[in-house]
Amino acid sequence: MHARDEAKRNTLGPPRPRRAVGAPGHAPDATAVPGDLSPQALLALQRRAGNAAVGRLLAARRPGVDSGAAGVQRAPATTTTPAPALDAVLLTGLNEEGICGNFSRRREWTVSNPQRGVIIQRVTREFDVERHTPQGWTPISGPALDAYVATSGGSADATVLEYWELWRVGEDGTVGDGGDDTFGLTALIPTAGQYHDTTRGSYTIRGEAAFYPTAQAPAALGFQRHAVTTAGGLYSSTTAPQVSALGLTPSGSPVRFGVRASWDSTDKRSASARARPRAATAGPYTPRGAWSTVVEL
Repeated sequence: MHARDEAKRNTLGPPRPRRAVGAPGHAPDATAVPGDLSPQALLALQRRAGNAAVGRLLAARRPGVDSGAAGVQRAPATTTTPAPALDAVLLTGLNEEGICGNFSRRREWTVSNPQRGVIIQRVTREFDVERHTPQGWTPISGPALDAYVATSGGSADATVLEYWELWRVGEDGTVGDGGDDTFGLTALIPTAGQYHDTTRGSYTIRGEAAFYPTAQAPAALGFQRHAVTTAGGLYSSTTAPQVSALGLTPSGSPVRFGVRASWDSTDKRSASARARPRAATAGPYTPRGAWSTVVEL
């Protein structure tokens, strides 16, 4: 440091002690809160910090300005509407069990927090069936099983192992086409008057359904009425709908339901019991095992 610079600095005298804001003989500091200033202090602050700085400080005191001081602006409170959720109630009072695979299970769809949309269900079916022949039991499936059952007037649709169904849902939650779904099977027998030594095995049907908010018509989603015989008159399809490509997003968790029916019509009577004639009022002989045992999966 040069001597002349030191001498020049020394002529200013010793440094003055810093005084508190608003103390006599000291201009208020630029960090003071404007609301605490007197008119004289405010003028002094303007001379020291400038009008622009004072203006910014005053603006920070205005209600609703997020400056880190009082009067922080907050976003208005928002409410969240619960998303639609699908459910299915099993109507146990309508349960039915018959012979050789025959059964029925009906469920009723419900959509809570409803809005306009559709219910789409994927259905899969599995046949594990044998028929009785003079040579013993032999597997039967597909077209052969359909032909076997057709002579009794029934229809197994044994070639249909996967398909999709659709129900329309109104804004108030009303589900179209009766609002319910039925899983079932006809009796796998060739003749209505004989039940023993016909078929044995199991039949399994499963469904996985979801609700999709949409205003699109079923046809635009690839569904037509009577497209799948097993689905009856419902909107149905044998092709999986491309939900993502169609702009559909499921709401809530999927609903899954499955049923398995099993039976065995083997005639376990002794030879002498078979030879005895049955009373006319007794009706056809039906082994106990021929009645379908139904398990909900």
